[in-house]
Amino acid sequence: MRSVWSILLLLFCLPAYANKQPKAIEWIMVDFAPYYIMHDKYEGTGRDESVIKLLEKALPEVSFKRTLLPASRAVHELSNPQNNYCMLSLYQSEHRKQHIQFTEHSSTVGLSPSIAIRKELATKLKLDSTKPVSLKSLLAENLALGSL
Repeated sequence: MRSVWSILLLLFCLPAYANKQPKAIEWIMVDFAPYYIMHDKYEGTGRDESVIKLLEKALPEVSFKRTLLPASRAVHELSNPQNNYCMLSLYQSEHRKQHIQFTEHSSTVGLSPSIAIRKELATKLKLDSTKPVSLKSLLAENLALGSL
């Protein structure tokens, strides 16, 4: 009989306890500038970081947590029903929409298209870092795109 009363007490108390739990949002962060800047003098000033900080100011009753994940794990962890994460600036694809709920309206300013190479390779190619480089001319003269 004591166990029945204990179970009934739990059933009545848990909803009240759950309603008193502080609201929290756990954000996934990835080390990818300009969305998140993890190092140097601009640390913490990434675009998505700034949006999260604005939301944090606007919602003082909500606890904000941050989890740094490798970009390769972010979508997997966001899709995992055992987790309760949020993430900004995630590209919407039909495959991702099967597992992740996106906002109805999205607006993001993306990165300008550019290509990055290691400085050692740029030095070997004798590229002048002060001048623009044409990908077309690099491919025609020095490089091959893809693998063998």
